[in-house]
Amino acid sequence: MAYSLISRKEWGARDYRCATLLSHPVPNVFIHHAASGVYGVHPFEDDAAQVRAIQNYHMGSRGWCDAAYSFAIAPSGRVFVLRGWDRQPGATRGWNHKSVAVCFLGDYNQQSPTTAALNACRWLIHDKGKGLGKVANDAKVLGHRDVGSTACPGNNLYDALPLLRKPLAKPKQFVVVKGERKTKRLSLKKALAKVREWAKKLRKGKVIRLRRVR
Repeated sequence: MAYSLISRKEWGARDYRCATLLSHPVPNVFIHHAASGVYGVHPFEDDAAQVRAIQNYHMGSRGWCDAAYSFAIAPSGRVFVLRGWDRQPGATRGWNHKSVAVCFLGDYNQQSPTTAALNACRWLIHDKGKGLGKVANDAKVLGHRDVGSTACPGNNLYDALPLLRKPLAKPKQFVVVKGERKTKRLSLKKALAKVREWAKKLRKGKVIRLRRVR
């Protein structure tokens, strides 16, 4: 699955009222859950409506500047930008100035996190956060309960924290070589297709090589 960030404009965010900037890279990533009942895999607009409901609750009932989290992740694996990388979150008291906060939609005392959501979080932390220099390479990935008196992020999600601390495995890549010609890095599927294409015009005595690259 290819992951991407869903912008505030795309999910229909309200304008935030105030902001305090973060210093980078942050040394902590805190995992939260919405604790809003069992929530499954739904179409985009349903996920976006859940995120808008969180923002409306935090800004309306709580009187906060914006939704408290940096990002929200749906069971579908969609990743929504809330406060993002550059504004302090408001979800982890005493730690907001040195962390980003990721909220999983759903209640993880009642449900288990999906593989899509867990892998999206790993992509967000390790590929995006560390890749952009927003998250320290040795950052700690913790549950809200590790620093506060709360059950958040729910037992089932908390048990998945060891997985979230690991980056996604990099896909294997290959190049196809024929004489002086060489392809760019390709997935195995595309590399095999290129081998078949070139084999149709292969001259006698010539060789096509498939090489795996790191």
